[in-house]
Amino acid sequence: MIADTLITIKPKGYLYKMDKVKEECFIGVQSIPDSFNQYRLGTIFLRNFYTGLDYENNLVLIGVNEGSTTAMMTGEAPDPNRKR
Repeated sequence: MIADTLITIKPKGYLYKMDKVKEECFIGVQSIPDSFNQYRLGTIFLRNFYTGLDYENNLVLIGVNEGSTTAMMTGEAPDPNRKR
């Protein structure tokens, strides 16, 4: 979950294999050891999405890559800078 948006990714969307280690799979998401409970989303994860960085408003925007068969998003996170 990110805000009120549920992101669902099938294992193929975040796992990868290395050529030299054929018997094992690796997860393309890594925790960052700090007190902020943050994660590093690598290219294996991000290949499922289009991303946009809005530096002026301090926002990261994501949407499912139209060609992705392994990811989907349900829900919506409203823009905190847009007047309602």
